[in-house]
Amino acid sequence: MSQSTAAVEKFEYYVKHLHEVEYGDFKRKLSLYILRLEQAYGNNSPQVKKLIKDMREKAIYSPTGNIEMTRAEILEMAKKI
Repeated sequence: MSQSTAAVEKFEYYVKHLHEVEYGDFKRKLSLYILRLEQAYGNNSPQVKKLIKDMREKAIYSPTGNIEMTRAEILEMAKKI
């Protein structure tokens, strides 16, 4: 298993098991997990950078306030990496 595949699997595990009641708490932890995923990939392809940027945009900068909907969308985006 490559390091990048392991990073995505770890990210997915953490996001699936992130159980916060408040969206703000969820958003802060999710932001940390996205940062770790980005660090694991380093300077990879522009496509990966864009997906990570889109994940951050969706969860942190344009939040819906709905934890479960955001979780599902972020996990779907992670599958494309």
